[in-house]
Formats: sequence, structure tokens, C-alpha cells
Amino acid sequence: MKSKRVTFLLVITVQALTAFACNLGVAAPQAEVDVQATSVAATLAAMYAHLETPSSDEPVEEGESETPAAPDILRVAYTDSNRNLWYWQEGAAPRQLTTSGDIQQISIAHDGTLIAFLRGADYSSQDLWVIHNDGSGERRLISAAEFVSLTPVPDSIGTAAYGLVWVPGEHTLAFTTQPLFEGPGFMINNDLWLVDAQSGDRRMLLAPGSGGMFTYSPDGAQIALVTPTEVSLINADGSNRRDAVLTYAAVMTYSEYAYHVQPRWAPDSSYLRVVVPPQDPLLSSPRPPTAIWHLPASGTGASQIATLDVFFLDPVVLSPDLQRLVYLRPPAAEVTDNLRELRIAGGDGSADTLYASGDKIHLYDWSPDSEHFIFSINGFTSLQLGRAGSEYVPLSESGNAFQPRWVDRRRFLYIATSGGNWELRLGEIGAPSTRIAGDSGNPMQLQVSYDFSY
Repeated sequence: MKSKRVTFLLVITVQALTAFACNLGVAAPQAEVDVQATSVAATLAAMYAHLETPSSDEPVEEGESETPAAPDILRVAYTDSNRNLWYWQEGAAPRQLTTSGDIQQISIAHDGTLIAFLRGADYSSQDLWVIHNDGSGERRLISAAEFVSLTPVPDSIGTAAYGLVWVPGEHTLAFTTQPLFEGPGFMINNDLWLVDAQSGDRRMLLAPGSGGMFTYSPDGAQIALVTPTEVSLINADGSNRRDAVLTYAAVMTYSEYAYHVQPRWAPDSSYLRVVVPPQDPLLSSPRPPTAIWHLPASGTGASQIATLDVFFLDPVVLSPDLQRLVYLRPPAAEVTDNLRELRIAGGDGSADTLYASGDKIHLYDWSPDSEHFIFSINGFTSLQLGRAGSEYVPLSESGNAFQPRWVDRRRFLYIATSGGNWELRLGEIGAPSTRIAGDSGNPMQLQVSYDFSY
């Protein structure tokens, strides 16, 4: 089974929508082609034609059949507007798994058989539960009181699991603990806990202060640990610690948030790359560069491979194969409102090319094959599909869509809204989208989450 999957949780407010927007809902009886989608399919197919990846770029190896292998099954876990948990998979009707109306966050296992979720009436008191995708075996793994006892912090009003993910290829959940306080503020305990979703057994892999925000390598054998000033590596069992394989000056965010870089592992887990902003990203004349670092998994020989002209903390998005990147920068020496240039370059910063320019550009991720990328321009709901050397085209039939996520090299999920209604749709390059789930209500006032495995 492929391990291409994405996890995310977003609480939608007017403020949050300007940065990210995500919502899902109660599923329709089963996915079906929408009439509106069909009516514009021919137009979109023509527009998408120049973005198609020829089949000739995937030669058949000697001894292999020319008949494509059967695709893996897309599995989606999501909450509806009443904060109940649902499960849908290709070829089957959706199934409601809970009725308690208190689901806060969800994460589906890589094989799609188990769904973990945080449950609680509010953010300060959450239990960790797990359930099978057929609705059986619902059980609590860690209570809110037990979360507090894991890593007690004075003056906190509760403790939550932060960065809840499944260990690659296992039915084990990993998380660091986050103390919760009244009022603004964010911190994590920089510990790392593992809990077996089958037995409920849990253990502390890293003590408080010895971890950080964590990212597993694709093969699950290693973990990158990030603090506001360094990146370290360990084996997944906690051995072979390689401290401070990269150190960097704490980045001023002009807020209470401590900036953490976001490592991206190479597909074969042999190295990772990190984008590091300057210490004071608001300096100008000249603007200090943003650096890209190459970090071998051995922990030695880190090297800076590129610098980019990036304004403040505008995003730089590396492709999954780390051979390409897209980023934003102002169109001139002086920043003009929200105008930005969207630029494409090689993973080492070479062949830097202007791709598009406009207002309020937001970057999403590359497709798993590193060929296409998604972005919005002139509004966060105006999603576009881009590809180096080709003009960009609308991602969907709807002009009001947001929160896209790639499923595979051709398909993607996104939210479409119309009036007071919204839908989760499955799109495909050059084809009409299909409706997976939908509900009524203002999506800007919903608290929903979803996750998928494929």
C-alpha cells in the first residue's frame, strides 16, 4: 500500500480563513458526479490538456505487465458540522461512527483500519480515543486527567496531544504534550510519547525538554526534532541521537510564537532539507536572504545549497522529491500591499523563474510526483493548478473552493462552497469532480477536521 497521506485540523473563523480554510461535512449517500461539474467538464478538460503527464514518461520495466496495477483505495475520515465522526471509502456508502458531538481532531492510520480522535467539550479537556473504521472497538486510550499527569506544568488549565500522528507502518500513535493556558500563548513540552492503539500501552520515548516538533522519515526509521534554534536527528527507537545537525538563530516573528523550521525528508530517507529565514526577516535595504540547507541523515556534513529573496515569512514550498520549489517574493524592492511574485526554481535555487504575479497569493503543496502544485491568487478561494513551463488553470469547476490536498499524482480533495452550503469534493486533472460529503451552514463558523489515507 502506498503511504501518501495528509493530516490536518483547522478551526474555521473569519481570521483563520485568511490564512487557511478547511471544512468537511455529512456525507451524501455515496459519491456522485455533480450536474454542474459535468456541464463544465469539457471546458476544463481542454484547459487541463497541456498539464497532462504523458504516459510515456512511465516506461514499463522488463517483465512487468502493461496493465496498470489496481489503485489503492482512498479512505477518508471526517467530522460533520455537529462534530460527529464519519468514515467513507471509494466504492462504499459513508458510515457514521459516533453520535456524541464532541470530536476535536482526527487521524486515520496508514492502512485506514483505525481512526484516532481527540474528544472533549472544549479545548482544555480532551481524551484520546480510537475506533475501527466499521465503528467497532471504540475505546479510550488516554483520559484528560492522564494527559495532565504525563507532563505536569504549573498554572496550566489542561494538557493536550500536539502533533498527533501515526508512526509510519504501525498502529502506534506519537505526540508531544502541549500545556494549555487561559488567554493567548503557545508552548509544547518538547517530549515524545508513543501509545499502542491496539493494547493501549504507552511509553515516553523522549523526556520533556529533549525533543521538539517531530517529523518521521518516510521509512519510519528516523525522526527529525526541531526547536526554535536547532534540528536534531534520532532513530525511531530513540537511539543514535545526532544533536544539532543544524543550528540557526531564533527567528523574530514579531509575535509570541517561536518559529520552528519545517524539515522535508527525501523520499528514500537518506537526507532532508530545511528552509531557514533570517534572524530578523523584516530588515530591508538589502533584505537578508532565506537559506536552504541540505542535511544528510548521518548527521554530518550539513551544507547551505541556496539562498532566496523572501519577504518576512512568506512561504517556500519544496517538492516531495526536493528537486523543485515554489516561493513568493515582492515584485519590487519595496513591498506593495499584498502583491507578490510566485516563482519556481530548482531545489538548489537554480533556474529561478517568474511564474505568476498578483494579490494575496497562497501556496499549497506539490503533487506527490512533484509535477504540479496548487496555489490561490487574488483571493484565498480562487484555487489554481500550476506546472513548470505551462500556464496555470482553475483547479475546480467552482470559483469558491479552498483547502486542497493531493491524494495521488492526478487526484486531489478540496472544499467547494455555494451560498450556505459546502461540499467535500474529489477532483482529478482533466475530469469532473465528484461529491463525497456535504452539509448546510456557514463554513466560516464550523469546527471540522478530516484525514485520509491512500
